[in-house]
Amino acid sequence: MNVKPSLIITAISLGIGVFAPQAKAALITGVTVSTDMGNFDPSQFDLDATVNGVGLPGNTPALTGIHAAFTSTPPNIWAGNQATGNITFDLNDTYDLAGFSFWNYNNASTIGIQGVTVQSSTDGINFTTIPGAPTVFQPTDNPEPEVPELV
Repeated sequence: MNVKPSLIITAISLGIGVFAPQAKAALITGVTVSTDMGNFDPSQFDLDATVNGVGLPGNTPALTGIHAAFTSTPPNIWAGNQATGNITFDLNDTYDLAGFSFWNYNNASTIGIQGVTVQSSTDGINFTTIPGAPTVFQPTDNPEPEVPELV
């Protein structure tokens, strides 16, 4: 399926890496992100941190690696100022996707991605729910460094 994924979420923070099936998983670079959920505190949280790799080894986008614990200098996570809304990851091209890597921040189930609808679009306007995609992400119980959930 050729998709540009969009995550419709009830959440506050995340990091993501998207990969296409090839001989082995390959990171898709140049992903951009937008949201209608605002930014909880721009001095501590950055929406671009969901795609720019800050907090991963070498502060480089990757599909694996332990994400560092929260830091605001530079911000390595994002937190919206609304509990629900949309976050769209634009791959800037059409790909056959195999899945994505996801780093959730979900301290004691009070924040983080908890409920989700994963959708795709080829035009960025009309979205379709991807059958079999997750509806929840693995919670963590502390803000310590995290390994990704591979979806």
